[in-house]
Amino acid sequence: MEFSVVCMFTQVECAKIHCPHEQGTPVCTCRMFSSKSIPCRHVIAFLTSQGITSLPNEFICDRWKMTPHEY
Repeated sequence: MEFSVVCMFTQVECAKIHCPHEQGTPVCTCRMFSSKSIPCRHVIAFLTSQGITSLPNEFICDRWKMTPHEY
């Protein structure tokens, strides 16, 4: 599935969200996650519109996780 993200003010397409299948991890053409390891606002808005209220584990980097040995 592919979804277009349109700028609210200019109505110009600013990014595309590609989701390989219904339960897959969405990928945005702005590539913020692949370059900075931070989920972009496009993906967060897409997940919210799909009724998903928490980030999938694929978007949570290991450096953000606390494991028991790090306490």
